[in-house]
Amino acid sequence: MKSFKFTHLVIGLTGFFLASCSLFRKADETGPNGKQVNQRTAYSMLESMPDTIPWMEAKYQIKLESEKFSQNGRITLRLAHDKAIWLSVSPGFGIEVARLYMTPDSVIFLNKLNRTYYKGRSQELGARLGIPLDFYLVQDLFEARPANFYSTDLPHLFFDSLGRWTLSNLEREEFLEAVKPGSEEENLTAFGLDALNQRLLTQYSRKGKERFVEVVYTGYEEDVSKGAIPETFEVNLQGKEKAKLWFTLQKLDLENRKSMNIRIPSSYAPM
Repeated sequence: MKSFKFTHLVIGLTGFFLASCSLFRKADETGPNGKQVNQRTAYSMLESMPDTIPWMEAKYQIKLESEKFSQNGRITLRLAHDKAIWLSVSPGFGIEVARLYMTPDSVIFLNKLNRTYYKGRSQELGARLGIPLDFYLVQDLFEARPANFYSTDLPHLFFDSLGRWTLSNLEREEFLEAVKPGSEEENLTAFGLDALNQRLLTQYSRKGKERFVEVVYTGYEEDVSKGAIPETFEVNLQGKEKAKLWFTLQKLDLENRKSMNIRIPSSYAPM
């Protein structure tokens, strides 16, 4: 069913990007604004990004385009930092088709289309749905923070083709080839940085020839005193299925904490 594929792709794309770690090499560069950045200061920028926000509810309009179909919809996200994520997915006709509740070590997923549920570990649910699913990856995506920052060597600092500071496990020319469709490169992790405003602009991950993910943050909510809430961003996935997902923030609430309870109806069957 079209809306069920939509749900899988939305949940999958929100958790489908991996990223990076800490190793310092000597390399000084001067950016377009005259700001000098070296490997150590670039890492410091990522490590000292604005404080995380302890609670938020964000409503995003989303647009999905894949090789097989395109569809508009919306998601409602409730996030208690490092504690829980509550996510509701609705296609364009507005009826909720799925609900997800995650903690760092557990997940509950309700498929409202076929009245089934899963309760257990996120890795097992991800395997059943055919998608990577991880609490911290989803959290980092919506907080615009470098995902898995301490898991990969990033020894190279350079400007990408758009003039953005980029930390990467590859040298510049290798990086530019790795981000092209159909690249033969099998391992890429990189971050694009806004050195002046200390914000993340892009995240890249290529794991094997058939899995490439690019996350591009194109705008931030300016009324947030602490933290950085992405106002507009997109996720580009190239693999067995190619898809692109656009997020546009419609409403943000940082004050009024809403319930994150999730109840499994007695009529639902286990997946």
